[in-house]
Amino acid sequence: MPSGKRDEICSAALRLFVEKGIAATTTREIAGSADTAEGNIYRYFKSKDHLAKYVFETCASRLMGALTQSMADVSRPAERLKVLIRAMFEFYRREPDAFRFILLSHQMNLARVDTLYGKSLPKELFVDVLEAGVASGDFRMVDPVLA
Repeated sequence: MPSGKRDEICSAALRLFVEKGIAATTTREIAGSADTAEGNIYRYFKSKDHLAKYVFETCASRLMGALTQSMADVSRPAERLKVLIRAMFEFYRREPDAFRFILLSHQMNLARVDTLYGKSLPKELFVDVLEAGVASGDFRMVDPVLA
């Protein structure tokens, strides 16, 4: 089996999950879209839920990388918030399905993980920037998690 088959399965799953939702997407549909046998999905993933969580973690990790990179040379909270927002829009423009899936996942159990393999979730970057802005007086008092 080609080494890229796992990526093909993940890409197919992402497209279908965004289009139909996780519950309405079958492994047979994912396999058909990835041009592979349904059993091959289970060579890489224990279940469809495991596949969905892996796709979520992969998408969130890519978003996290884009957001982190955008703040590399910026230190003031107000500027950091601006570059984070720009980076979110740029990520959406570049990877619309990944962005949509991340947003959809926040309504499901997938987003209830606190970390991705020991890394913070993308929302934590915003919380950190808002907390720093409140502490420095750049932003008014606000609950950063709610904001």
